[in-house]
Amino acid sequence: MGLRHGVHLFITILFGSFLLDDNGAIQVFAALGRQIDALRERGIRTCVLSNNNPASMKYIRRMFTADGKTMDDYFDAVFLSYELHELKPSEAIFRKMIAAGGMRPEETLFIDDREMNIEAAAALGIHGFVFDHRDPDAACDALRRRLLQSDCI
Repeated sequence: MGLRHGVHLFITILFGSFLLDDNGAIQVFAALGRQIDALRERGIRTCVLSNNNPASMKYIRRMFTADGKTMDDYFDAVFLSYELHELKPSEAIFRKMIAAGGMRPEETLFIDDREMNIEAAAALGIHGFVFDHRDPDAACDALRRRLLQSDCI
């Protein structure tokens, strides 16, 4: 089963990867925002699933304002563990995300920096991609190749 135009792209915000000065973080988030916009223009729904705490999310949301937008402008849904009362990699958080997002697991790509989270999602039929934040350029290239090999873009 391949990914199709109806694919849901779930992105885990890797807060630890963005512990930069505000200028550097703003540039990273602005670039990420442009990439997300390009996916959305192709009809791909984008969502976030995050274990970050409220204070971290406040910072992350501020970083997404670099292009004059909000985080909610970039994502169809933002699923936060502290609101769902579950943590990745629990099966329950993925089930809640699937139900609330109205998605089909076989049409969903989940991007995370932890193999155990990818494995938990895969157990429910969700495609996964491990993002190696130690080498973000290589990880972005690998992800781009993965997306191009599927029929979702």
